[in-house]
Amino acid sequence: MRRACLIRHPAPARLALGIAVCWAVAWLAAPARAQAPKDPHIQQINELVKAVAGVPIAEKELFPAILEMREAPGTLRSITDASLMTPGDEGWSEAEQWAQREPNRKVLETLAAVTDSTKKTVLSIPYGTEGVPEAWVAAGLCIELGRGGTLAGMQLRYLKRLEDVAMLCNVEATRLAAGGKGKEAMQVLVDWLRLGRMVADRAMFEEKKWGAEQMILAAERMRDIAYLFPDSLTPEDIADICQIEQDERTLGVDRMTLPQGDRIAAEQLMARTFIERDGVNVPVFASTMARIGAAGRPLTRFSEGALWRDIASVHADWFDTREQIEKLMGDWNIRWNLPNLHDELLAQETDYDRMNKRTFAMVDRLLGPIQQLFALRMRVLAEIGGTRNALGVLAFKLRERQWPRVLEAIQPKYVRQIDPDPYHYYKRTETLRPFGYFVPIRDAVVGPRELPQPHRMTVFLDRRSAGLTPDSDGGEDSPDAAVNGGGDGANAPFPGLPPLPGLDPSVLTDSWDPESKQLDAAKLREVLTQSVRETPLTDEGREQARQFFQSLIDQGVTPDNVQEKMLAQLESPEGQPAAQMMKAMGVDLHQIARIMADRMRVLLEDPAFTKALEAVRSGAAPSDDDLRGALTSAIEIMLTDESVASLTQALAGVMDAFTGSMGGFAGRSFTVSIDDSQFVLFSTGPDGVSGKARSVGPGGDDLLIWPPVLSLWREHR
Repeated sequence: MRRACLIRHPAPARLALGIAVCWAVAWLAAPARAQAPKDPHIQQINELVKAVAGVPIAEKELFPAILEMREAPGTLRSITDASLMTPGDEGWSEAEQWAQREPNRKVLETLAAVTDSTKKTVLSIPYGTEGVPEAWVAAGLCIELGRGGTLAGMQLRYLKRLEDVAMLCNVEATRLAAGGKGKEAMQVLVDWLRLGRMVADRAMFEEKKWGAEQMILAAERMRDIAYLFPDSLTPEDIADICQIEQDERTLGVDRMTLPQGDRIAAEQLMARTFIERDGVNVPVFASTMARIGAAGRPLTRFSEGALWRDIASVHADWFDTREQIEKLMGDWNIRWNLPNLHDELLAQETDYDRMNKRTFAMVDRLLGPIQQLFALRMRVLAEIGGTRNALGVLAFKLRERQWPRVLEAIQPKYVRQIDPDPYHYYKRTETLRPFGYFVPIRDAVVGPRELPQPHRMTVFLDRRSAGLTPDSDGGEDSPDAAVNGGGDGANAPFPGLPPLPGLDPSVLTDSWDPESKQLDAAKLREVLTQSVRETPLTDEGREQARQFFQSLIDQGVTPDNVQEKMLAQLESPEGQPAAQMMKAMGVDLHQIARIMADRMRVLLEDPAFTKALEAVRSGAAPSDDDLRGALTSAIEIMLTDESVASLTQALAGVMDAFTGSMGGFAGRSFTVSIDDSQFVLFSTGPDGVSGKARSVGPGGDDLLIWPPVLSLWREHR
C-alpha cells in the first residue's frame, strides 16, 4: 500500500531534488583531489618523509606489486580472520590458493626485499596526491588531503591496502608452518613486523599508531605459529629468528619518535581558521572543523557545525592557541625522550591533562590522541621482548627435552640476552625485573598434604569483564564493582547514565564497529530505550535509580558545577580504580568530564528528568512512569551523535581494549587449565603488579605472553 504524500513533486522536481541530495552527500563525504602544492605546511610535512638521496624507497617497489594483488576470498575479511584460520577450517582451501597465486607471491617477495634490514628502505609516500601515479590513486595507494588541501582532513588510504598485505602474510605463514617450514613462516611474520615499524616512522599519529599495532599483532602471531606448529621449528631456527630481531639497529623501537605531522596540521588549521594575532574566524572555523569532525559521517556535518559554532565563542585566541600547541608538544617530547621509561616525571600530569579541553577544543581534537602513544610504545616493547623470551624457552625445550628451570637458562645460547619486563620496574634499584615465568604443576607451591594442580587462568577479552575471576562474587569489594561504581547489578554502560533495568552490559561492545572504530549511536540509543520501555522495573532497579538521583542531590550537582563534580568523583577513592585504568590506556579524564558535563547541563534542565530528581529530593518515590521518562531523557540527551563521537575519540584506548588488540573479541572471557606440557610467561602490565597470571588478556590484570591469547582463543571459540 502506497503512503499518501502531502506534497506531490512533479517528476522533474523529484529528479532535481535527488540530484541535489546526491551532490550534497558527495560533497560532504569526498576529500578534495585538488591539492594545494604551494601551501608551506604541505611542503613542510612532506619534507619530514622525503627520502634522502641514495636511500631505497619502499613504495616504488611494493606499491606496483600491490596493484597486481588478487582480491582475498570472502572468508578473509580482516587480519583477525587470516590469523585465526588454520588448515581444515572452512575456507582454508580458498585462502591457501589465494596466497599461492603468482601476483600475491610477488607481493610477498617484494615485501621481503623492502624490509631487508641491510637496505634501510623508507616509506616516503607524500601527503597529497600531487605527483602520485594515477594508478596508485585509483587503487587507494595514496594519501588524500581534505578539502582545499587540509592536512587535518587527510585520509590515509594506503593503510587499508597494507592491511591486505598483512592478511596475506598471515595466510602464508600458516601455510608454510603447516608444511613443516616454520623458519620460513617466521620470516614472513618478521617482514610484516618490520613493515609496521617502517610505517611507525611516518609523520602522523594515525600512521604511528597503525604501525605499532601491526608490530604487536605480528609479535603475537609469531608466538601463535610456534605454539601451533612447534615441530616445524628447530632450536637453531628459533635462535636465528631471535638473533635477527634482537638487533636493535634493525628494529629500534627506542628510536620511535612522536608525530610531528599533527603539529603541522594544527598550525595549518590555525592559519586557515584564525585571524592572525586575533581570535577565530567563526564561520570558517565552524565549517572547517565540522568537515573534519564529520569525516566518514557526512550526514552529521550539520550537527558538527552547530557544535563548533558554539565552541568558537569560547575558544582561545591566536596567541594562546599557538602557545598551547608549543607547550603540549614540548612537554610530550621531553617525556618521550627520557632514558628511563619509569622516570617520576611520567607519573605527573601532562600539560595536556591540565589543558582546558573546551577553550582549546581545536588543539584537543588534532593533538590530543598523541598521548596514547606512550602506552602503546610500552605495549610494543612488552610484546616483542616477551616474544623473544618465549621463543627462547621453546628452543630450550626442543633441545633439552624439558622446560628450563629458570628463564635465565635460555641465554646466551638461544637469545643473546633476556629482555626484561618493561612494565615491572623496581624503583629502589631503578631496574626492570624479568617477565614472570613458571611451569604449571612443576613449580606449584603446595602444602605437605596437597597435590600440585594445573594452573587455572581466566582470559578476559574485554575490559568489561576484567577482574572478575570465577571465584569472585561481584560484591561491593570486587574490582568490577569498583570500576562500575559499586553495587550489585548496577550497570552504567556510558559515563553519566543512570543504571538501566535489565540491560546486558555487552550492548556497548555490540554497538562498536572495530573496522571504523566508531560506536553506532543510533543503535545504542535504540537498544537502551527499548530496555527502559520493555523491561519490568524491580524493587532493586527502583532502588538503584533512586540512589543515582540521591547521589546527585548529596553532591549538590547543578548545571554550573557539574564538570567540577564529575572530576571530583573520578578522583575520589571510589573512582580511582576506573580512573587509573583509563589513564593507563591514555584516556584524558578531563576531556571525558567536559564532554559529559556539556550534556549533563542539558539533562539537569530537562522536565522529565528533573521531575524524578525533585521527587527523590522531597523524600517521595518517583513513579515507574516518571523513572522511565527520566531514563529515556537521559539516553536521548547524553547519547547524541555528537557526544558519542566525541567520547569514542576520547575513549579510543578503552574501546580498543573492549574489542581486543586483534578485534572481534568483544564481550567474551573463558577459563583454561594449563598443565606442565606448557609454560606460562607473562608481564605485569601497566599497573606493574604481578597477578601470577590468574587474570590475563586485554581485560585482565596481567599481559599474557605464553600461551598466546590468540592460540587459546582459537581453541575455545
